[in-house]
Amino acid sequence: VNMGFVINSAIVRGTLPSNIEVLAKSFNPENPYYYLASRITCETCTLTPLEIYEKMIISYEDTFEDLTAPFGKENAGDKINYAITVKNTGNVNLKDVELSLYSGSYNYSKLPNSISSLVVGASDNTTFTHSHTITLEDLQKGYVANRLMGHGNNSFASLSSEDNFNKEFYSTDPTPCTTDCPTQNDYPYDYNGYTITKLNSLKFYLGTYIEDTIAPFGVPNVGEEITYVYKILNNTLNDITNIKITDTNGVVQGSLSKMPKYTEDATSFSRKHVLTQSDLDKGFVLNNASLNCTLLGDDVTINSISSNGGYHALPSGTVCNDCTIAYLNYEYALDFEVEDNLTSLSNVKVGDEILYTIKLKNKGNVPHNNLYNLSVTDLKRTVSDRLPDLYSYVISDYPRETSFQEVYTITADDLSKGYVYNNFILQGNTINSYPYSDEVSNFLVKSRDVTPCLSCPVDPNCSNCNITALNNNIKLNAFVDTNNNGIKDSGEFHFPLGKFYYNINDSTTMNEVTTTNGIHFLHGGNPLNTYDLSFTVLPEYAYNYSSSTTFSNVTIGDNVVTYYFPVTVLPYNDNEINLLPIGAPPRPGFTYLNDVSYTNKGNQTIANGTVTFTKNNVSSLISVSESGATITASGFTYNFTNLQPFETRTITVKMQNPTLPVVDFGQVLTNTASISIPLNDINVNNNSASLSQSIVGSFDPNDKSESHNGFIQHSDFSSNDYLTYTIRFENTGNYPAEFVTVIDELEYKLDETTVSMIAASHPYSLTRQNNKLTWLFDNIQLPPSVPNSTEGHGYLVFKIKPKPGYEVGDEISNLANIYFDYNPPIITNVCSTQFVVALSKPKFDFNTISLSPNPVKDILTISSKATMQNIEIYSVLGQLIMSKSIENTNAKLNISDFNKGLYFVKIKGENAAQSFKFIKE
Repeated sequence: VNMGFVINSAIVRGTLPSNIEVLAKSFNPENPYYYLASRITCETCTLTPLEIYEKMIISYEDTFEDLTAPFGKENAGDKINYAITVKNTGNVNLKDVELSLYSGSYNYSKLPNSISSLVVGASDNTTFTHSHTITLEDLQKGYVANRLMGHGNNSFASLSSEDNFNKEFYSTDPTPCTTDCPTQNDYPYDYNGYTITKLNSLKFYLGTYIEDTIAPFGVPNVGEEITYVYKILNNTLNDITNIKITDTNGVVQGSLSKMPKYTEDATSFSRKHVLTQSDLDKGFVLNNASLNCTLLGDDVTINSISSNGGYHALPSGTVCNDCTIAYLNYEYALDFEVEDNLTSLSNVKVGDEILYTIKLKNKGNVPHNNLYNLSVTDLKRTVSDRLPDLYSYVISDYPRETSFQEVYTITADDLSKGYVYNNFILQGNTINSYPYSDEVSNFLVKSRDVTPCLSCPVDPNCSNCNITALNNNIKLNAFVDTNNNGIKDSGEFHFPLGKFYYNINDSTTMNEVTTTNGIHFLHGGNPLNTYDLSFTVLPEYAYNYSSSTTFSNVTIGDNVVTYYFPVTVLPYNDNEINLLPIGAPPRPGFTYLNDVSYTNKGNQTIANGTVTFTKNNVSSLISVSESGATITASGFTYNFTNLQPFETRTITVKMQNPTLPVVDFGQVLTNTASISIPLNDINVNNNSASLSQSIVGSFDPNDKSESHNGFIQHSDFSSNDYLTYTIRFENTGNYPAEFVTVIDELEYKLDETTVSMIAASHPYSLTRQNNKLTWLFDNIQLPPSVPNSTEGHGYLVFKIKPKPGYEVGDEISNLANIYFDYNPPIITNVCSTQFVVALSKPKFDFNTISLSPNPVKDILTISSKATMQNIEIYSVLGQLIMSKSIENTNAKLNISDFNKGLYFVKIKGENAAQSFKFIKE
């Protein structure tokens, strides 16, 4: 065990028919150890490493030594002696054992002496000694916390260059502190490694606060009072008596004759200080105090500890040990007002402007409070304005002020919320943060809303925002009416499995809106317009939900009016799973991502279930975002619990492809996912999903793809199946996009009434007018993209059925236009999907070339009487999928990872080339 390994070798002996004796030494090709340092050589040995562990327990026990008067209590100069025992509790001998004392800020000081050898099970309590002399600081803290760190090498560290261990071990306290212990934040580093010695001492704190009683409020003024709070803690083992407090700045009121042991007092003594102009000119007030009492017949005096924290930058030459400082903060001498003009606007719509008037007043009351380098930033818009400097005057004069205006343009997201949130911040600096010093104070002040909206909801991400209410819109809200009373009660879910419909002024053009949460806002540009409103449940859920509520001739007024669409329901279960491409497509040697998205589309909580992901047999599984997933050879499984109605959860899977030539450009990788089917699931067709992606060399980050990867075998596709499209977009600019619009005009072969959203990277609204789909990602704030990450990327995934009557050979092609803010559109690739049929075995001239089998599942065999030189396989889109050089009359190609469909194989010989078709099953 001390060696750390076992070595052995074997010799095989035998005799040939000629009576010659032969022998052979063993050889282990997987053995990484061909030498064992300079002392052992065994090239033919097999080495078996042993599992070893080094462990050392350091016992660090404290005892108090009372050396100074008054005796019976801890005093500066008393000692704490430590008994140190070191024991080897590992399974390997240790050598060169050393101990170090932790002295703060990750600094260690080595104790004298060391142990040259400490065998397994041995202990040592004589080599190391240590003591600590108690200081005044220790007494004020009320404890001493020390710890030791030990180092040791295992005894065979020199035998192998790979076994040089130098382990660290930390001390433990055999009798640790269990009551009234200091918190971990009171001393550095790790709580468990410390031996804590509580000191039975006196503590005396001095704190302050200013009473704001004179206008202008919010700033210190002449005549206001500073109240001083004196707090005494008697942590000694005895009562204290004859207690008195002396303050350097004035007479302390109050008295206290006795304090029992282990008690505190913060009310018996007090003092007030009235602010003067001299105090305001200086910018702070300093003082300290001392406590005098009798303990065990001895007179004891200790100085105060500031409970206000430290201080700095005092006038030159000033000395004030243990001072408490009361700052007279200049930042509150600034009034920063914001007011909007929204009351002058009527029928607010997207594009309207809010004019903010911003006023600043320097209400400082001392000459030192001049403000420089002023700028105002609206954090919502990252717009900054430079302002004139402001100078303060003496208290009898008017303050200096300035004002400016800022315009904000209302967005659709603002109207959807019903409110605009703006966070104005003023930044600048004063000439001196503390008079008589060289320090410049930077300050940051948030605005004050002159006309606050008291009934508006506070943005959780901006508690100090100015809130402007946008009142003139219509809110549509579909919800699950669980008690069938027609009223949205507390706890009833919003219903997202449907579409809102509306027309304007009884027009025959019907607008269709899909939302992520069953809520939509309408904002009118003309107050005379009328609206007809309705809501329809998606067809696949119409058997379990119904909604018949409609509204006619609705107008938009000055306030938000909510129109509710109650949805009645029958209990049912429906689990759905989807597999989504995320970020860059598969590339040779690179990692790529798939998202497994699973949703409870039922209205009952799914108590538990299992998600299963099966990867293709080419990619390696690198990671799974769910820590509780069980990794398997083919992918992973994940057991989930308590999936709420309409809740969606996502698992991100990272995979990596081999490099060329192990994989080829155009090679198709197919991953699948499934979810367990709950009892009485109404739609078992959505409990599994597959995704096929081609390996590419380069790619356009703004593209459109379909999950069947270009073709569908006609016989495998039914009226219940969908085409699943993914549109990806990426901000390749250098500034965040405020909103993104995606427009997709569907080909006539697609049934636009069957459009259904599956997933999206960001909140969106989808509007359909006939075959035109428009997604709006408002206020997306999509940042510029970062290489090799998903930062700055977005996507949407939807499914749609083809219209009936599609035939073999029919091709459905589509593209999308992507708009970033008001920039020209980015046009995606044309995404084509073709219906194909399995071909019978072609009747080629057998004297030339034959392919078998055809259709083929995994191995395609090609035979020829003439020598073939090169074989290439293309997709129906003309993409090169595979290329092989071969000088033979026979070839076997593994196409097991190809997606199902039609392919072309091109065979080149010495003088000719010929192409053939085959079907991959």
